[in-house]
Amino acid sequence: MKIVLNKLRGSNVLAYGDFEIALDGEVVYQLVGKNGSGKSSLPVILEEVLYNSNSRGIKKAKLVNRKTGIEGWWGEVTFTIDSDVYVVLKTVKTTAKVLLTKNGEDISGHTATQTYLVVKGILGDLDFKTFSKLVYQSVESSLDFLKATDTARKKFLTSFLGLEKYAQIELKLKEESKDLDSDIEAVTGKMATLSSWIKASSKLKLVDENIEIP
Repeated sequence: MKIVLNKLRGSNVLAYGDFEIALDGEVVYQLVGKNGSGKSSLPVILEEVLYNSNSRGIKKAKLVNRKTGIEGWWGEVTFTIDSDVYVVLKTVKTTAKVLLTKNGEDISGHTATQTYLVVKGILGDLDFKTFSKLVYQSVESSLDFLKATDTARKKFLTSFLGLEKYAQIELKLKEESKDLDSDIEAVTGKMATLSSWIKASSKLKLVDENIEIP
């Protein structure tokens, strides 16, 4: 499964007023700018729209651009998976509302919480922690990777490089290997039984002579 971010837009969130950024899924982007220019705000907006959380621990009430005096904010992320186009629109005033569409069709849940469960199912193995490491790089996050277990590093790299199909192949091979081990164990047990019987039978004295039958 290949997930491609196509567009990020929104208004009145963190350091931004109205903004729209088009993304090319074949390009790796790096934001460069002075401290406080809003580099880290974009990953936070992505996280908040797609996962309803952010890796910097910014509280919900602090996400609004406090310099504009405008109440509330909204953000929208467009992404594709294979040939399907998904749009997640999050609007926050007194409460948060989330609209999710697939190829233009509304597939939202009855509540924001239910909608985020649908989004989670769509994103699959691209969980919040993995996504955050992909879009927000820092010294701390790099150290987290170096200190992580082999399993955690493998999961991150698998998602980062799009190698999920190979993980599925590995799982299938492990299942087949387990079945073969079971078959080999059964055959080995039968061979041991036959070996014991042959060994016992070899001690019998065989008579090689003609016997007249009346």
